[in-house]
Amino acid sequence: MWRLNEFHLSHESHTVVRLAVHLPQQQPIVYQDGEEAKAIERAALRKTLTSWFELNKKDLSAHNISYSDIPQYYVFDKSTTNWKKRQRGGQNVIGKLPVVSILDTERYYLRMLLLRKSGAICFNDILIVNGLRCITFQQACQEYGLLRGDQQWHDTLNEAVQFQSPRQLDMLFAMICGFGEVEDVPDLWVQHQVSFCEDFVHRYSEQTGPHYALADIEELLTSYSLSLQKLHLPTVDLPASVLERANFDAVEEQAKANSYTMQLNSEQRNVVEILLSAVYNNAADTPKCYFLDGPAGKGKTFVYSTLLHTIRGRGDVIPVASTVTDFSSVTPQELQGRAILTVNNKRSMEINNKVLEFMPGNETVYKAVDMIMSEDPQDQLTFPEEFLNSLTPTGLPPYELKLKIVCIIMLRNLAPSKGLCNGTCLIITKLQQNIIQAKSIDGTETFLIPRIPLILSQTNMPFKFKRMQFPIRLAFSMTISRKAKLLKLYVWCSMSRFLVMDNSMLAYQEHDLLNLFLW
Repeated sequence: MWRLNEFHLSHESHTVVRLAVHLPQQQPIVYQDGEEAKAIERAALRKTLTSWFELNKKDLSAHNISYSDIPQYYVFDKSTTNWKKRQRGGQNVIGKLPVVSILDTERYYLRMLLLRKSGAICFNDILIVNGLRCITFQQACQEYGLLRGDQQWHDTLNEAVQFQSPRQLDMLFAMICGFGEVEDVPDLWVQHQVSFCEDFVHRYSEQTGPHYALADIEELLTSYSLSLQKLHLPTVDLPASVLERANFDAVEEQAKANSYTMQLNSEQRNVVEILLSAVYNNAADTPKCYFLDGPAGKGKTFVYSTLLHTIRGRGDVIPVASTVTDFSSVTPQELQGRAILTVNNKRSMEINNKVLEFMPGNETVYKAVDMIMSEDPQDQLTFPEEFLNSLTPTGLPPYELKLKIVCIIMLRNLAPSKGLCNGTCLIITKLQQNIIQAKSIDGTETFLIPRIPLILSQTNMPFKFKRMQFPIRLAFSMTISRKAKLLKLYVWCSMSRFLVMDNSMLAYQEHDLLNLFLW
């Protein structure tokens, strides 16, 4: 045929290896009449799945490779029914798991686990999640957080309770209600009410503590156009002054006050003592109006902050407007900062992952859960989960999010009133299974970031899909469109591999990537 047409009629760029997906002792059997015994003998031989179990028993290097990726590194020998290490050509090999209908329940959930589980040596090993042996593969998926339901939100709050204050928990609860598609909000409140109210009960009483906690949550919910009434939670009616007291954590404020007080010099300490005396001395002859003045850099703002934290630490409310700028002491500010800019999204992610490799510390990988937003079962079969996993549209975090204690950037407006907006840069301080703790660049605010469902509203794809993932990306490199409104001194041009600085062109070496960012 090639000689007749003088060109190839087909071309195969990649080799597709079909991988078996079957339940224990339920290998598919194909036979003809009268050959049932031979068919049973053939079925008793190891398939690609059971051979993968045997490979993990013998080869420790295979423990970090998922079942779907194993053909890139190993070849399945049909004569011996064993996986053998591949010598070359793995980059053009694709492992393909057959599409399983949701009606075949256990096999469907087994397929979901095989896309994520690595190092399994038997079916029972796949059923073990976080040290807990599940009864069914559906239960294992539930423990992994792969299925929709409120259990993931219970796990998130239980995890946050271990290291966060009630005030932070209230903010996290409001985020979950605003983005998390919670099925039963009242049940979520009831089960974690003690944690939400702990600080308020300690400050007030067991009877009134929940009212203050609900008042705090009510204010936070306004950022998401929600209210206690809309979520079917108990409503409260407290005076405005009482609600103000619920907006801060007295224990946290007192800790800040103690820290600030220890850093005061003698002159600042004298001013703070005079002002505190004026606040709490009710004598008629005590002056109540003071004017604090001084050149820039003398610590006036530090005095204001110390007063604010001290008074709030005692459980009192103090109104704060703003300070008046002395323009005679305003000095020019020099813009500082740098970013690695790229033309497209794909190149940006490549540079981010490359820089991450150079950063110290252990790497944590968070895998998302993707699903087609369609009620047609045929769409689920047409676009399998592993295809959705390969997509990373602009505005969505990657399916496989690799993180260390590094700088990240927000992709959603989680809490605009608190400064947690799309484009906000943060520094990760703690990586947990269901939650990420991060602080602002100046270190003044700490945030808890949960997984939330992310839906891309504008896309050129013929379908809509939802990705359950942390709404963040690494911030070492960004596309030019994202940074178009921010002026940076140092620009990395990925297409020409040149560093532009002070109108001069300096050749760039690949191994200096980290030094470029930190310089």
